[in-house]
Amino acid sequence: MEQLKIIVQNAQCDPNTFSIIRRHTSGILIHLGMSSDDADRWVLEKIQNKKINDLTKWESELHNELKSFGIYENLDIRMKERAKEWFVKIQPYLFKTKTLDLGGGSGEVSNLMKNFGCDVSIADVLNWDKFNFPFIQVKNNKIDAKDGEFDQVVLLTVFHHTDDVQALIKEAFRVAGKRVIFMESVTENLVGYAYGAWIDWFYNRVIHFSSEVKNKINVPCNLLPATGWEQLVWKLIGASPIASVNVGIYQYLNPENHHLLVYDKQKSVN
Repeated sequence: MEQLKIIVQNAQCDPNTFSIIRRHTSGILIHLGMSSDDADRWVLEKIQNKKINDLTKWESELHNELKSFGIYENLDIRMKERAKEWFVKIQPYLFKTKTLDLGGGSGEVSNLMKNFGCDVSIADVLNWDKFNFPFIQVKNNKIDAKDGEFDQVVLLTVFHHTDDVQALIKEAFRVAGKRVIFMESVTENLVGYAYGAWIDWFYNRVIHFSSEVKNKINVPCNLLPATGWEQLVWKLIGASPIASVNVGIYQYLNPENHHLLVYDKQKSVN
């Protein structure tokens, strides 16, 4: 938590990083219903150069202030729109077969995959599923499933939220029989890392604030460039992607730089 506090504070105190934070955070708030003037004023007054004493307390304070603007009345519909944006990116690579949505959260993307023709189960650390999909709880980066039990495994910005990235990558490939599809947040330089870590924290710990410790989303800032993700999978699995696509910053709700990677198990040298 102390390291995260330092990363967050340094990002909003650095002029170059804050200029990016200001633009994209205002965009999030406008997307959720705030006026452009209110959004920009709020970011300038509440974020820029703020010294953080207690990060958890500050997250709560920011959340409550944003709540007073009524932005959470629009969050569900924006989350549905975000799910459609995810699905459009992964749909060309999906098999209509047995699928594990690893880190599937509320199940919005799972539901779209089901309607497309996939037989979907969700695995996550907690069950937030709104659609009553078969659920597997992930404990210590372990999935209670047989080797190759699912034809494909889909992960949408999941790997960077675990404290043991390597363990979860191995587990995702272990339970996949044919294909692994994952989208990850990528940071290509130091400013990109500072901004990416900050916006990941803001989106997951302020916009999606929870007062319950067990429901707080882990933000260990395990962000890599696109080549870093490819090299890590090669090191652990011995596989090269059949598709590697820079999708950029394309979401108003979560404006992180994203990269899509698709792997076929038969391409693995292991």
